[in-house]
Amino acid sequence: MASEKELRIKITANSAQFLNAVKGVNSSLGSLISTVGRFQMSAVGVVAGISSVAAGLAKIIKSTADYGDEIYNTSQKIGISVEALSGLQYAAGLANIEHATLTIGIKKLSTAVVESSKELKSLGFTQSELGNLKTDELLLKLADRFRQMEDGAGKTALAVKLFGRSGIELIPLLNEGSAGIKKMTDEAKAFGLVIDEKAAKAADDFNDNLDLVICDQDNQANQKNHLKIKVQDNLRAIAVYL
Repeated sequence: MASEKELRIKITANSAQFLNAVKGVNSSLGSLISTVGRFQMSAVGVVAGISSVAAGLAKIIKSTADYGDEIYNTSQKIGISVEALSGLQYAAGLANIEHATLTIGIKKLSTAVVESSKELKSLGFTQSELGNLKTDELLLKLADRFRQMEDGAGKTALAVKLFGRSGIELIPLLNEGSAGIKKMTDEAKAFGLVIDEKAAKAADDFNDNLDLVICDQDNQANQKNHLKIKVQDNLRAIAVYL
């Protein structure tokens, strides 16, 4: 019987490949929008036709695009590269840590660096070192410190100080140390689960273009409803006259 880890890998192993496919689909969506605008075609009919031909594939691509879109936007918000964030999310998932928990923790850590927290200094980090380290690099160094510490109230308190309310949940990941985390992120790369900036940006563009198609679809639907109401009103007027 397949383990939970094996099942997770089987389910998600093709994500990066689908993100590459998203790049091509994104280009096609751009052409679709242009065509709808140029010929005033019904977006309802266009979207319905696409759905009837490849509904299953569309769902998979959309789901993967949402993942890439989320990674792209989150990486900008918390100041970490797309590649590093996607690898860390995989590692966090193996430790049963939610993506939101990891994101909040990294954001809090970035704040601690900016504020030069006494907790970081107490762990031996100099101001110069903190200024030169990327957030994911600092996280790995912190993991080595946490791995050497005994579990207990002091360790928990330090995790909360550095990572906010996510600190407690992140301890199992930190306890792996830099070598353990790197092993998991390397595994993610081997399975094609680490995506780059270009692929994530393509996913973001894909969703933006899809939103434009849906918006156009809604606008045309509203126009049809408005015309239907006008026709009904005219028929009632004629009926009253007769």
